[in-house]
Amino acid sequence: MTALLNRGMDQLRGFYSEGRLIDALDLTYTLIDQFPEISNIYLINGAINAELGRYDSAITSFNKVAELTPGYPEVYNRIGVAFKKIGDFERAIINYKKAIELNPSFSEAYSNLGNILSDMGRFNEGVSNYRKAVYLKPDFADVFYNLGGTLSEQKQYGDSITNFKQAIELDPLHVKALYNLGNALTEMGRFEEAIGSYIRTIALNPGYQEAYNNLGNVLNELLMNEKALFWLKNAIKLEPSYADCYNNIGNVFKDLGKNLDAKAYYKKAIKLGPDHVLAHRNLGVIEQICDSDKQALKSFVRALIINPNLGSAQHMVSALRGHTPASPPRDFIVGLFDDYAHRFDQHLIGSLGYKTPELLRGLHDRHFSKTAQYADVLDLGCGTGLSGVAFSDISERLVGIDLSTKMIEQARKKDIYYELITGDLVEKLSGLVGGSLSFNLFICTDVLVYIGDCLELFTLIKKLSSPGSIFVFSTEREDGDGFSLLNTGRYAHSQSYIRKLAKKMGYEIIAVEDAIIRSDKRIPIGGNIFLTQSTS
Repeated sequence: MTALLNRGMDQLRGFYSEGRLIDALDLTYTLIDQFPEISNIYLINGAINAELGRYDSAITSFNKVAELTPGYPEVYNRIGVAFKKIGDFERAIINYKKAIELNPSFSEAYSNLGNILSDMGRFNEGVSNYRKAVYLKPDFADVFYNLGGTLSEQKQYGDSITNFKQAIELDPLHVKALYNLGNALTEMGRFEEAIGSYIRTIALNPGYQEAYNNLGNVLNELLMNEKALFWLKNAIKLEPSYADCYNNIGNVFKDLGKNLDAKAYYKKAIKLGPDHVLAHRNLGVIEQICDSDKQALKSFVRALIINPNLGSAQHMVSALRGHTPASPPRDFIVGLFDDYAHRFDQHLIGSLGYKTPELLRGLHDRHFSKTAQYADVLDLGCGTGLSGVAFSDISERLVGIDLSTKMIEQARKKDIYYELITGDLVEKLSGLVGGSLSFNLFICTDVLVYIGDCLELFTLIKKLSSPGSIFVFSTEREDGDGFSLLNTGRYAHSQSYIRKLAKKMGYEIIAVEDAIIRSDKRIPIGGNIFLTQSTS
């Protein structure tokens, strides 16, 4: 009997080594009939079924192994993997935990449990199990990779970078870790490092089309447009139906001012992916730039049909239909500024002729001392810090607030702020009210154009004002009595509206001047700059 079993097992190993999985599987069933109490045959049968994607059969065989050898932790781990493959996460978890119960040092089972918990959105539990896995097996590169991925899902990019780097140190050929390291570095605005990571990814796997695409996007962020096109077009050579990449090429052409080319690529992305919501949205933007508001509206409406919660499309549909909501959707502002935070200063100053911070500082200096010192200064909607720079020499403690994380990252690089706060202006100001902090200078440059109804903001500013505090701000000009949403997606405010608000909150308007606050399609955009002071 032993000789017969040994011959069968030798033949089985031969089939498997030659890649003859079906022959190997058939032989396991023959051997099971002959030797029904040999657990190893069931284990091999289960492994082959799993390799062939026959997970229900694999589970049946693995359960037989568990019945014959109930103290064998590896088989419970394998059962967990099979249950995960068929989407039964709860039974997968039960079996991973059983494997760990039998072997508390089973690093792979902790890793697999971390994977499934992370897939279920239970990120903290996933991270906890990954950390146990790497504690037990410090050279487990895949766990560091998985831990990095889960931390990225939670937007903890700094920690995710550390773990991706550890995975790469342990396995320098870990292509996925290199690629995802590039993604995390991109999210942190560390574009030069991201480029290196993507290039190493491509060197190891020249067919990794997503790496070409993401490398192109980063180069475009750095205004290296032609190089961006090179990599993006190579991604399309690898995958001609890559709709995201066509959309991204459209973005590059838009940034280059080649609007017809941009439009063509957005349309190609939509042809390949009719529900590509960002391509519809971006086509709307380019149609608007080309003065085709009617076509732009169609594209924005189509984007909303695909994703009714897309704030950027909601806002532009309101703008083009002549509606004036009190405020824009939050994600419209976040998306608008996150998308081009890295090149914001150059675009605003170089392309749009933006000088509003200098105009406000000049207005201040014409009515107050140029060398006045303000103990606590609040830069509302600080963006990349252009306004902070204009007032930094007269600010002892300069605090900035902005909704865009990526804008805040750029502002931090200017090294002028005592503190930077990320979040909605109204929410963050509300959180400061009632505390010990007050401000004697408020700066609000090119911010009200993205707010609309300013009553709540002005009321909070008053509550946080020191006696005699100064408030400088800009608006886009409105000839009526209130405020309106323009077809550009920006709000315009009338002087009468601002005067009523200032009076209501106890601020005296010291000066108001007409100003060209920016340009749009090379047309000067008129606005007003205000200098006000608290009367109490």
